[in-house]
Amino acid sequence: MMKLDLRIPRKNVLLLAKVIEKGLQTKPGESLEGLLRAAGEGSQEALQQISSELSQKAGLSDMSAKLHTLQPPGKEK
Repeated sequence: MMKLDLRIPRKNVLLLAKVIEKGLQTKPGESLEGLLRAAGEGSQEALQQISSELSQKAGLSDMSAKLHTLQPPGKEK
């Protein structure tokens, strides 16, 4: 395990967590689909865990959940 010392604003942590989440939701035929398939299932799970830990450690889990509920249905890609 490697420890990283990142000093970034909380809004950037939220953005990074959301980018990871959206990247993991790729559908067949999308540009990132091949990359995720090549990385394997274990990598996808690790990325999901990293996203979750980022939100928790930055104290943004509740805010992220609230933003998700405000997102209009059908806007998810």
